[in-house]
Order: sequence, then C-alpha cells, then structure tokens
Amino acid sequence: MTSIEETKRNIRILFKAQPEINLSLVYNREFFQGMGLENVRIHSSNAKKPEDPDIDKTQDQVKIPSPKDGWFKRIQMYINPFISSANEDPMYKSILNTQKLIHTQTSNHDIIVLLPKHKFQVVPLKTFLFHRRNVPSIYHYKNSGLDFFHIQNFIKDTMQQMEYMKIKGLFIKSFSIESFILINERMFFIDPKRIEFLSSDKDFNLSVSAFLAFFQKSVLQGEP
Repeated sequence: MTSIEETKRNIRILFKAQPEINLSLVYNREFFQGMGLENVRIHSSNAKKPEDPDIDKTQDQVKIPSPKDGWFKRIQMYINPFISSANEDPMYKSILNTQKLIHTQTSNHDIIVLLPKHKFQVVPLKTFLFHRRNVPSIYHYKNSGLDFFHIQNFIKDTMQQMEYMKIKGLFIKSFSIESFILINERMFFIDPKRIEFLSSDKDFNLSVSAFLAFFQKSVLQGEP
C-alpha cells in the first residue's frame, strides 16, 4: 500500500517493496523528471529500518541517471525497432526476459519520494473529484468533477506512464480511483501492486482497454 504523509518540510510518498518488481527501477528520478517534476528526492530504505524524511541521507539515495530530454521524448527510439509484434519477435521477447531478470537480481527495498512542500502540491484523485463536483462550470464533464483540461491531461499522463512501464517490461493490470494522485496538476499512477511483468503486446493492449473502461465508468460517470 502506497502511503502519503506530510512533514514540516516535505510531502513523503512511501512505496512499499514488492516481492517481484523492484520499484527503484520504476519510480526513480528518470520517471519523475520525464513527467516534468524537478527537485524530487528519491531514497531506498530497508523496510525494517525507518527513514527520517527530513534528512537528506545521500548514501541511501538511488543513483539514477537523469537524461536531459526525459524518457517520453525518447520512447520511440527505444521501442520502434522491435515493438510491432511481440509474439513473433525474438528480440522483443529477449528484452522482456532481460528486464525481468534485472528486477530479480537487484536489491528490493521500499522507495521514499520526498517532495519539498514549497514546490509541490499533492492531491489524491478521489479528493480532487469529490471537491470538484461542488464547483459548477460549463467546462465540466457531467458529474465527474473534471473539466476538459483535466480529462485530456489525465489520459495523456497515464498513457505516458504506461508507455514508460512498457519500456521497463511492465504493464498495469487494473486501475482504481485510489491508484492516482495529482502532483502539481500532473496525474501519477502510484499503485505498484497492480503492476505486473509484460509478456506480450497483448498484455499492454488489455491494459489500455482496462484503463479506458475504468476512466469512463469511475472517473467520467462517477460509479464505484
């Protein structure tokens, strides 16, 4: 279960370690910078050893390169050569198996994301939808509480993160309202228990269909 807490200086997002997927390979500096967030501090922490969120312990910080252009601008460069048919392309299958092996061979710890409060605002999607429903606007879609700007960004942000995970050999199996938060008006998926290893393009296509069905029913129509 991902938890969000506030300290005097930071907003603290804690991703609990998963038994198979190494979250440091997913929720790292590259991920957040690719979504346009700078000044994000990321730490790994042994589940048995509490972390002081207001102390920058550089020895525990996850060392991840931060490409200047971000991952989304380079997605096509990574996936175009082998993405057309995962079921028939041995190279793509080999890449997926390699990604899975990397997860199993590296240390798996909790991931702590620290966002300075003077730079970031974090709002759970459920809270955002509830409050927005009480703000009438001609730009809102029915009773969802979202205006057309947020609808567009929700879909775009989620698809970007799904493509990013595809590069990592992963896909999102299912979605819920509790799976998302807004950080400075950008939508983030923070529910790693719903992430699984990708075996073929069929998994990714089913993930896209699951997201669109969730978005229509739970976000636009406001059904549980």
